[in-house]
Amino acid sequence: MSINNVFLLKGLPVNYKINLNMLKPKKQDLRFLLFTFLLATRYSNSKIIVDYLLNVIKKNKNHHRSLRIFTNLLEKLFFSKVIKLLGFQLRVTGKLGGNMRKSKYHYKLGKVQLQTLKTTLSYSIGLSYTKFGIISVKV
Repeated sequence: MSINNVFLLKGLPVNYKINLNMLKPKKQDLRFLLFTFLLATRYSNSKIIVDYLLNVIKKNKNHHRSLRIFTNLLEKLFFSKVIKLLGFQLRVTGKLGGNMRKSKYHYKLGKVQLQTLKTTLSYSIGLSYTKFGIISVKV
C-alpha cells in the first residue's frame, strides 16, 4: 500500500510517495494510536498525543522507526479527512536511537498559524527519561 500526495513547495508542485509495506506494527498498536488521534482531535488536547509518544519512546529503542510509523499514520488520517486538523507540528529532541549525541526530529503537516489570535492552538511538552538520556517531545 502506498500513498501519493502532491504538495506545493515554494509555489511548485512536489510529488512524494510513502510506502507503508515496510512498516508493519501490530494491529493493537494501530487501533490504540487511531483512538488516541480521534480523542485528541475531538477534545483539542495535545497532551494525549504527547503522553502516547512518551510511552512509545520509553518502550522502544528504535525511536526513528516508531516516530515514522506515527507520522505516516497521521498523514494517512489527515489526508483522508478522518481527523479534522488545520495543522500539526512535532519536535522531538534528545538522544534518539541510543546515540551518544543528541539529535532532532522535526515534523510538520498542514498549516500551523502562530501569528494570529483567531485560531486556537493546543501546545504540550513532555519529557521521557530513558536509559540513554532525556528525550523531549513538543506537539
